[in-house]
Amino acid sequence: MGKLPCGGGTSGFLAVMGERIFRMSIRGYVLVETEVGRTQAVGDAIRHVTPDLAKITAVDTVTGPFDVIVQLEADDLDKLGKAITEDLQTLDGVQRTTTCLSVNL
Repeated sequence: MGKLPCGGGTSGFLAVMGERIFRMSIRGYVLVETEVGRTQAVGDAIRHVTPDLAKITAVDTVTGPFDVIVQLEADDLDKLGKAITEDLQTLDGVQRTTTCLSVNL
């Protein structure tokens, strides 16, 4: 195997272990703030969203400064971003989102 080129962006990961190949996606957690009284409706709406570019793996309504936490996975960061901006942020009742990317340290 050759070295990775300098520059560019992350487009998922491909791990090769012996003869086994694993494709690893980008995972993000979207912390959603809703309009007052809209938490349940927003959570339900997110559970019914089927983004073309990402997969929603979990939706939880929570207490604290955020109202809903959504876990998504996509093949690359651009697809994850589009799913968030086009499919989640446009839902009625969503006031603000904060996205946290999962990393392996």
